[in-house]
Amino acid sequence: MNQEQLDLDQHGNNLDLEAQTLTVQQQKEIDDKQIEIYKQCIRDGELTIKNNKVKDLSLIDTVNVHKLELDCFENVVPEFTSKTLKDLTIIINEIENFRNIKLVNLETLEIRYAKIKECHYFAQVKKLTLYNVKNVQQLFSNQICKNIQELVIEDGCFTSLDAFQLENVQVLHLIENNGKSLNLQNITMYQHLREFYLKGYSNVDTTILQELKNLHKVIFNECNNITINFNSENIKDFQLENCTIKCIGSFQPKKLENLDMLNLYKYADISLFKFQIQVQLEKLNLSRCGIVRLDFLSNLIHLKELDLSRNALNCDDGLSPLQYLVRLEKLNLSNQNRKLQNINGLSFLTNLKELDLSKNTFNDLTPLQYLLKLTKLNLESCHFTKNTALQSLQSLVNLEELNLSSIVYTFVNDQLCIFYIPLIKLPLYNLNKLSVLKLKKYVEIEIIPDIKEYPVMSFKDERDYYTYVFQTCNLTKLQQLSELSILDLSDCQLLNINSLTTLPIKELILDENPNIDITPIYHLTELQILSLINCKLLNVGALKMLVNLKELDLSQNPNINITPLQYLTKLTKLQLKQCKLLSVEALIPLQQLQYLNMEIHNLVYVEPLKQLKKLTIIEHFFDVDSHERRPTKTQILYANILRDINYPITLLRNINGKRIQLKNNMQLGKNSVSKISNNFLANFILVTQKFIQSLEQLNAETCQ
Repeated sequence: MNQEQLDLDQHGNNLDLEAQTLTVQQQKEIDDKQIEIYKQCIRDGELTIKNNKVKDLSLIDTVNVHKLELDCFENVVPEFTSKTLKDLTIIINEIENFRNIKLVNLETLEIRYAKIKECHYFAQVKKLTLYNVKNVQQLFSNQICKNIQELVIEDGCFTSLDAFQLENVQVLHLIENNGKSLNLQNITMYQHLREFYLKGYSNVDTTILQELKNLHKVIFNECNNITINFNSENIKDFQLENCTIKCIGSFQPKKLENLDMLNLYKYADISLFKFQIQVQLEKLNLSRCGIVRLDFLSNLIHLKELDLSRNALNCDDGLSPLQYLVRLEKLNLSNQNRKLQNINGLSFLTNLKELDLSKNTFNDLTPLQYLLKLTKLNLESCHFTKNTALQSLQSLVNLEELNLSSIVYTFVNDQLCIFYIPLIKLPLYNLNKLSVLKLKKYVEIEIIPDIKEYPVMSFKDERDYYTYVFQTCNLTKLQQLSELSILDLSDCQLLNINSLTTLPIKELILDENPNIDITPIYHLTELQILSLINCKLLNVGALKMLVNLKELDLSQNPNINITPLQYLTKLTKLQLKQCKLLSVEALIPLQQLQYLNMEIHNLVYVEPLKQLKKLTIIEHFFDVDSHERRPTKTQILYANILRDINYPITLLRNINGKRIQLKNNMQLGKNSVSKISNNFLANFILVTQKFIQSLEQLNAETCQ
């Protein structure tokens, strides 16, 4: 009898099973081993298999997988049948057909970078996504895919809709990244279409859309030279984001009286839209439209949400056109190029619940005292010309969220030198319903500066002067906030947090307070999220009492001792970026830990991490780009500046779907590179060019 061969990669995803004549017992043992591998790789019913030559997926149903991703298969996806699988993603494949795959309950199918010749056995699919599928026009017929209700096509290499005779489609997304033209003439076959999303196309005439009687939502994003020439009484949501308009024909709000939502983000010529009647519009986005005056809004009396952010409003009239919008509940006036000084018109908006005035300059905020229903107010990075500007906030007794981060008082001395200093006195009296308070960079002034005595200041002198006239933030007034659950006091020159010990805080941010004593923090037993970035901490022994803590960030504390963290057994997310750790032994008891960030370490010995069975994401040694910082369900391990990369990584068996990125000053010996080539070269993304040749050469030598 021939010996069976079982080839597993480092994380159990790559399975190459070649067996000839096997006894029933031998086959059962192999099946059991394969099932166990699947179980180790599954997270919440989701399984990703990458860079494989898998020949058998017949046991998928055994482990109850409902979402499967097949990445980089060669030629033919293995034959398998599944009753539990509902979501399938296929990436970078050249697949002859799907005749051998029977997925009777499949509802969602996504195909990316693949070439597929036939598309059978997907009769139950309701949502289909095609990304960069070159032969997309040859794939479909109405008989095969008759149940598709949502169709998403990105970079599909087509210029008309002739190929997609899917008359039951209700939601259609067409996305193009190269600005191609598109003919919508045949869109009339989609008589059930309810939502239409178009992005990145050019020279599109929308006249034909008025024949779609069920269409109620239309979104154009980053499209050029569009002709807006349709009307439909059924359209409730129309969004025109960052587009250029060739012309606007018969399209006017007076023929769209049922319109609920209108988004004209970054649309430069707002004058083309004349709101001369009282349409039913409830949501309007005019962000970055270059608006100077608001006269055209006075007829929109049904508005509940209005976004006017990032314009250049002229406030000579005190925003008086807004006084007619008495139903407004949410208003965004942020970032008006520091021109938003007179806001008297806001006093009439007594139904406002959320108001964003951030990044503006004000004389005072007196009109806000009439907004008694206000629950959320954002004044971040505002400049005030009066040091009593915040006093009117005391009447906002229903306020639940308040952002006063980075606010400053601006004054000019006799020599016309402008100074920016933190604002005097924080008015928290009567704001007993506050649950979220953000005070980043807040420092109270106890002595009014003598501006004649200090006509000119260098940056260094200014900092020294601040030290002289300012006290650190006085926290005693926070004690009355019995509902406070989220508090941001980062960069407030705090020395201690004694005044916070009686508050029911669940999220606390104390970043950039280098002289702070965190000893009293053990009183905050309800804390679930804590951030202490760059506080120059050495001993964090007080943290061991925070038994309910789930997320902790101790980044940029290079000399910290993490031993007390072993008591935080409920931690699910831990960040230790730029901390000079010598060992990770203290993390072993953290059996609930799912996310760990240890960027920029010289730590090599990470073997203890293999005991953390729920750990699925490690960001290790390498500063990832912003788009990669978002935690995903894909299991990732980043590595950099490792002397022997193979040894520590291969021990982390529970980290699934490893994706290794090497960058900058790699120190790899020949043995390590050879092992890498052997074990998981296919999963390697090698960034530093000088290693590519040696890696390929060593891999070739190993194969020989």
